[in-house]
Amino acid sequence: MKKFKGLLAMTLALAMVFTSFVAVSAKGFKDVDAKKYEWCADEISAMADKDIITGYTDGTFKPEKTVTKLEALALVARVLGSREEVNASLLDNAKGLYGEKVAEFDLSFGEDEICFLLSKGIISEDELESYLDDANAGMKRYDVAVLLTKGMGAEKEVKDKVTAVLDYEDALKIPASARKYVEYVTKVGLMQGMGENIFSPMTDVTRAQAALVLYKLGNMTGYETLKGIVAAYNKDSRTIRFKLEDNSNESYTIIPAVVTLRCDGEEIIPDAIKVGWEAVVSLKDGSLAMVDFTTAQSDGVVAGRLMSVSTSSDVTSLSVEYETAAGKENVTYKVANEVVVTYNGKESSLTGINVGDFVKITVKNSKVTVVEAENAKRVIQDGTVTAIDLSEGIVITVKANGVENQYNVKSTVKVSKNNRAVDMTDIVIGDKVTLTLEYNSITNITASSTTSNITGIIQGVIISDTPVLRIKIGAGVEEYPIARNAKITLDGKDGTIYDLRLNTNATITLESDSIIKISTTPATEEAEVKGEVIGVNVSYNLIQVRYVDDYSNTENVEQVFVKTGAKIISTSSTTDKKLKDVKVGQTITAMGSRSSGVFEATTIIIRN
Repeated sequence: MKKFKGLLAMTLALAMVFTSFVAVSAKGFKDVDAKKYEWCADEISAMADKDIITGYTDGTFKPEKTVTKLEALALVARVLGSREEVNASLLDNAKGLYGEKVAEFDLSFGEDEICFLLSKGIISEDELESYLDDANAGMKRYDVAVLLTKGMGAEKEVKDKVTAVLDYEDALKIPASARKYVEYVTKVGLMQGMGENIFSPMTDVTRAQAALVLYKLGNMTGYETLKGIVAAYNKDSRTIRFKLEDNSNESYTIIPAVVTLRCDGEEIIPDAIKVGWEAVVSLKDGSLAMVDFTTAQSDGVVAGRLMSVSTSSDVTSLSVEYETAAGKENVTYKVANEVVVTYNGKESSLTGINVGDFVKITVKNSKVTVVEAENAKRVIQDGTVTAIDLSEGIVITVKANGVENQYNVKSTVKVSKNNRAVDMTDIVIGDKVTLTLEYNSITNITASSTTSNITGIIQGVIISDTPVLRIKIGAGVEEYPIARNAKITLDGKDGTIYDLRLNTNATITLESDSIIKISTTPATEEAEVKGEVIGVNVSYNLIQVRYVDDYSNTENVEQVFVKTGAKIISTSSTTDKKLKDVKVGQTITAMGSRSSGVFEATTIIIRN
């Protein structure tokens, strides 16, 4: 079994990031006086004896030199294993996920380390600016307390505390957001005061202090790290088995409150785990502490017909035939020792699959690491269509047994719906389906649906390959996909999706979850506008009113059409007025209704 001493090993690998350093004598540095630096001299010497800590060409260490924010982040990342071989694929994945974002800060070094910290959840993308906008500024002691807590994996524990209890005399000088972190590092012994019960939160951390606390961090964590592939996972017992690089197997129980799981930089729940994922497994005292999964670091995935599995000179090879636009192609790959094989969703082996089966293989470093095999012909029952993609042929996404999968639809597919023959244009999102597959392509679809009618007011139309209608129903707003062949009528006339207007009444007919018919009429609602008159056109019965919207606090102009027979009154007169009596500069209140965005006033009150 190939194992790596993660944090402990890297604690003793504090290559302090400073590129101007070169190795010095293992006996120590001439400016680290054993008496003056009694509190850290042994730790510095121990690391120097291993040629881990480096110094300047004149044999000095410069223990009082300030550590910058960027240096501190890079050091913590290296202590956590960013340079370990076991984490190489994890680092590559992290660079793919976060490299572009980190590159925006134009750092002189440390991009890999920052990506690694992001993938481990030690820092978040939202925190990058606070750390890196002034990357060369000194790292404050309170900031180090926060970073060490994160490195210990204790941030959630700290955040869940109601309050912090600190005995330091300068506790109130510690930023409120950092007090619970300072309490934690003090309690576990990672940091202590600066003498006379003072924490000195705003003081920059020195190289000597950094060496000491990072040495302590490594001694307190000391993970044993393994690398492998998820071979099996039992959701009921939460038992996970990994196939390691030497082809051995190790099984562990996941305790949700104790074990941290992350996949591609995001924290996940145990039930999200999938067979075939790569994993870096961290153990503490032999028990599972954390797992970092990756899904994207592969040369590619090939799906098609299994043509052969052969072994020669202890090397196993696998051939697959797959279809391309130009015709059928055949590829052959060597099989990795740690290959994980499933057959019809259950754990299997290469001897348990057959020539002619449908297989999906994952290839990494030119070797097959995962084989997912199924019968060439199979049936998917009790599925629900969740998406339809027409960009390249027809691809539908179907959710069955809680899992979503995409399937290509053969041009010769046979389709029936509600017990009658139809074509693919009649299949909509939300349909219940039974699929017949041949080499993972759909040859037959049996679908069923229900229809219903809903009335509301159109709030928005998203026009795309998969258009969506937003409609207000009661107090809420719902979104529904619009079927490709949906019939649209506007005030009794045929129309298209481009003719739909906001704030119009709509009756929609749903088949399953998709709209197959939209019928609209103008929506009328009571309305009132109060503001300053900036224009009057008697010929068009029009008043322009400028007002401030109470909700957005923005200035707007409303075109108020004065309905024939509208009542116009003035607060300064007892006689009715006419439209010609309304003057620019006056303040008015117009009351009436708005239909399809047009305001018609039935009453106007002139305020001055």
